[in-house]
Amino acid sequence: MTTNDLYGGFTKQQMEEYQKEAETRWGHTDAYKQSASRTKNWSKSKFDAVFEESREIIVKMSQLMDYSVDDPQIQSLVAAHRANITHFYDVTDEIYEGLAKMYVADHRFAKNYEEVAVGLADFLSRAMLASLAKK
Repeated sequence: MTTNDLYGGFTKQQMEEYQKEAETRWGHTDAYKQSASRTKNWSKSKFDAVFEESREIIVKMSQLMDYSVDDPQIQSLVAAHRANITHFYDVTDEIYEGLAKMYVADHRFAKNYEEVAVGLADFLSRAMLASLAKK
């Protein structure tokens, strides 16, 4: 499977830059190592299924942005979001909090969510943080 098969829409140069950044930032972590191990033998259809599941969760979330982040429907989607990430690596509370913050702090992540719905990055982040506050 080629990089373009996995990450259509990104140039080879962009993917190399993102991969290098990820390895520099997180290559020493257990999560990075788990992700590499868990995905190394995935087929294109497996990647597609995991990414489609993620997309469906995010689209559903975008349709409920007028709800409170504490609403049971939103929190159910947050739980599904977290479970989807576990396809790649074990998601501790600390990691999930870091992701919630990164989704709004890093414009590249925020842009992906904002393309689905304006304000979604912030809403998802607040919903993720609300799920952690309930523990």
